[in-house]
Amino acid sequence: MEGSRRPQRPHQPVRVLDRDGVPRVIHFKVDGEPCETEKHELTPDEIIRVFGGRDPATTYLVQIVAGQKESYQGKGSIPIMMHDGMRFQILSIGPMTVSDGSF
Repeated sequence: MEGSRRPQRPHQPVRVLDRDGVPRVIHFKVDGEPCETEKHELTPDEIIRVFGGRDPATTYLVQIVAGQKESYQGKGSIPIMMHDGMRFQILSIGPMTVSDGSF
């Protein structure tokens, strides 16, 4: 039917089960710290908030692949397919305050 649109379903996390019906755990790192999840899709904002304990409004996520950084800035709600061994870094948006130590 022309002009009609299907209603969009809200994003549902994907969980994969092993042969025994047990959720498979994915191991990854955020800012060098080991993390794990049973979800096979996470958004950059979820990774920042849940695993980094930071605010997605003031930070963004980059994935480190083969020494290169892939930025997710401005893509906070787009799901990432998670795999074992992924590495992420959380970066601040805007300038950081640095003390020169001369108080």
